[in-house]
Amino acid sequence: MNQRLDIPKEMDPGWVSIIESCWQSDPKDRPTFRELLEKLKRLQRLQAQASRLAQGSQTTTPTPEI
Repeated sequence: MNQRLDIPKEMDPGWVSIIESCWQSDPKDRPTFRELLEKLKRLQRLQAQASRLAQGSQTTTPTPEI
């Protein structure tokens, strides 16, 4: 009992934190659904922001003609 799958080393630390917090042996140490929802929303916002920044750095802006 109490066996867990290995978490891939390349996984985002935010996801690792959420997974490990849900795996706590003592239920009192696990996040509530409300806390879990807030963590997921925060992670979603951070990933969306990172995605927008990555897309912005890939597009080139035209150089204005002088």
